Amino acid sequence: MKRILKVIIILFLIIFVLPIVLYSFYQRTNYHVITGSLDAQRISGIAIQKNDPTICGKIKKGFDLGPGPSEQELKDNCFIKTATSLKDIKICENVSSLFKKSCYVSIAYETNDEKLCELGDDFGKGQCYGRIAASKRDFHVCEGTQSQSVKNACYVFANQPIGDMSICDKKISDFVNK
Repeated sequence: MKRILKVIIILFLIIFVLPIVLYSFYQRTNYHVITGSLDAQRISGIAIQKNDPTICGKIKKGFDLGPGPSEQELKDNCFIKTATSLKDIKICENVSSLFKKSCYVSIAYETNDEKLCELGDDFGKGQCYGRIAASKRDFHVCEGTQSQSVKNACYVFANQPIGDMSICDKKISDFVNK
């Protein structure tokens, strides 16, 4: 009789208690996203506060509530926000190739470092150089790239907060006269 009781107790522990313990451990080692982007923002805040970008890699998407970002997009968003806040381009290496260039550009905006603009795609480069040129109030930043289309985009974006059309007229005439 004691032997049967021991077997029943062991089975009870295996069937009911062990799964609860394992699930509790799983919950503590991963960050679960149920409500999508809001949870991901909260998790990126934790990663920034703890200065630990590996937290972003622990995001697990809960049950799907319909259209919304994928688990990888939530992780990418977290890594980009953490990299930007911590101003650390090494964190961008964790971002999927689709969003990696935007990670570098985000850090360029945050640090006003136009050299990082070169790591973006062509449209992103022009916008990046332009925003930094506007921030520094220095149109010479636009000359930091070899591509004429990037320079043109830079002048457009740099001029938006100023609204001085003569700058664009001068740059267009410079381009035509070359």
